[in-house]
Amino acid sequence: VGQDPEHGEGVGHMYRIDATKKGDISPELGELGAQGKPNPNSGQIWHYGGETEDGELRFRRTMSTASISDGMIFVADLSGYVHCVDFETGKRIWEHDLLSGVWGSTLVVDGKVFLGNEDGTLTVFKAAKGEPEVLAEKSTKNFSSIYSTPTFANGRMYLSDRTRMYAVDVAKSAVHRLAIEETNDGGACAPPFFMRLHCLNPAGSLPLKAQVNNHFPNSNGGKPSR
Repeated sequence: VGQDPEHGEGVGHMYRIDATKKGDISPELGELGAQGKPNPNSGQIWHYGGETEDGELRFRRTMSTASISDGMIFVADLSGYVHCVDFETGKRIWEHDLLSGVWGSTLVVDGKVFLGNEDGTLTVFKAAKGEPEVLAEKSTKNFSSIYSTPTFANGRMYLSDRTRMYAVDVAKSAVHRLAIEETNDGGACAPPFFMRLHCLNPAGSLPLKAQVNNHFPNSNGGKPSR
């Protein structure tokens, strides 16, 4: 959590909450604006965020969801920091600065963390403790911003920027571009399955249309659809 991103950089928070609890599971009880009292029925397991003793922001405003893998939580904030947090304790394991804002979310696949940023860079981390390890950094065409989260299906990774969608053959590392029909303002920030898709190979022809229909079964029998 952390307020409206249009307000600029600010403090954020992440909570682990016991979803089996019932009733009022707030960490404190009391009237708004008054000193609260500890809630014996609190569902809060831990809290990560706020400020450090030195006044530095431990975690910033975020619109991202978290990924959990092997006892680690991977989450990004709007300011471009990627956090690896211990699932049991809520303590930071490592932090990495992407030097660019992040609106999407992390995705963990096969021991790797995938995350895009506003500079149009897809960064791949090793999903491990210790120091952050960057395995790869790939840029979109014209460094167009990545506001979405990558998706994997049937041996391919799908990723969209502001105007295009990309399909990456994971086994062959071959990149096919799924060109999205641009909106009137030149952007394409809506989810890709709401856009008109044309599957292109690097030569610009359309031999992959059938494969697109397999991944998008509601694609109107092979015809491009919205």
